[in-house]
Amino acid sequence: MQEPFRSYNILIVEDNPGDVVLIREAFAECGKACHLTFARDAASAQNELREQAFDFAISDLGKNGEDGAAFIRTIRADERLRSLPIIVLSGSANSILAYEAGANAFIAKSM
Repeated sequence: MQEPFRSYNILIVEDNPGDVVLIREAFAECGKACHLTFARDAASAQNELREQAFDFAISDLGKNGEDGAAFIRTIRADERLRSLPIIVLSGSANSILAYEAGANAFIAKSM
């Protein structure tokens, strides 16, 4: 049985404009209907999470990693958002920090 048409609502937390362009292009080529909402920082992302429901989130950890990790821990502490799948897409932080914060997956950006 074929899966019915499904559109995915995805929150993307990314402050690098170049990476935003690449992410948009990748999703445009994936063949699935996706509505992308971009937030430049954790505060903006938390506002978006209060306003609408997302199927999953993709987040950069930031330059030192701790800001992104704190954002993930905040999501995991919120009962309403606790089960939101979070994928970390980062070039500067390590996967251990992401998983310890509560990420479901880690993808390293190629440098």
